[in-house]
This record gives sequence, structure tokens and C-alpha cells, in this order.
Amino acid sequence: MSWSARFSPPIPLPKGGELATLQDARVFLIRLPRHECNSPRWQAALAAVLMVGNDGGPTVSPASE
Repeated sequence: MSWSARFSPPIPLPKGGELATLQDARVFLIRLPRHECNSPRWQAALAAVLMVGNDGGPTVSPASE
């Protein structure tokens, strides 16, 4: 799947803005401060984004199901 694949719907961010594409999510996760990115929830999110980006899969956010 392309990194430009769009989420349906986009994922809102707690401090404003949204993640509209896999690339947006990838960049957001990579830029997290070290103390945040080591948490299990962010590690799981990064693994899921990389899995979809590298191996394909749906880009529907869990909140929309």
C-alpha cells in the first residue's frame, strides 16, 4: 500500500490537526519524544502503521468501526 493512502476517516490529534495519510501517521510517530515513543501504545501504533504501509491492509481507524 502506498504511504499516500488516506485514512477513512482522518485521525484527529489531541492538540489539534489530524492524520490524513499513512505518511502523516508515520512522521507523527517518528517525531514523538523518546519518553513517549517507548510507551506500549505508541509502539503498537507504530507497528500497525508500518505493517499497513509495508504489507498493505485497511486504513480505517478503529474509532470508525
